[in-house]
Amino acid sequence: MDIEISLLEVFEKTLNKHYPGLQTNQITILLRENLRGKKFDRQDEILIEIILKDKANPLEESFLENLGDYINEIEGDVDRIDLLGSKEGQNKVSEIYISSLERLINYYYNLLFNSQFFTG
Repeated sequence: MDIEISLLEVFEKTLNKHYPGLQTNQITILLRENLRGKKFDRQDEILIEIILKDKANPLEESFLENLGDYINEIEGDVDRIDLLGSKEGQNKVSEIYISSLERLINYYYNLLFNSQFFTG
């Protein structure tokens, strides 16, 4: 499984589904660059594969929740599509997606660690 491609597919699918007017090309390019800057070790890659295969779609759910929190923090009457499509918005969307992924990696790691050492 090519993790980068799979992560980008989930990202685009999620944005297209929940923010259909948003142009995702530039955001996806930015995310690709940011993902390439991340150093995922083999253990992280395995956990990412598990996250991506989870039928509950935890990455999509976490990303949407965190993105919603960001949008709700913005004061004033701002169009969501315009906000997310701006340069600042694109950077924030990419940052939120990666942050959501990293939190899930940590969560799954802790689940595995705790089940390995603290079940009797």
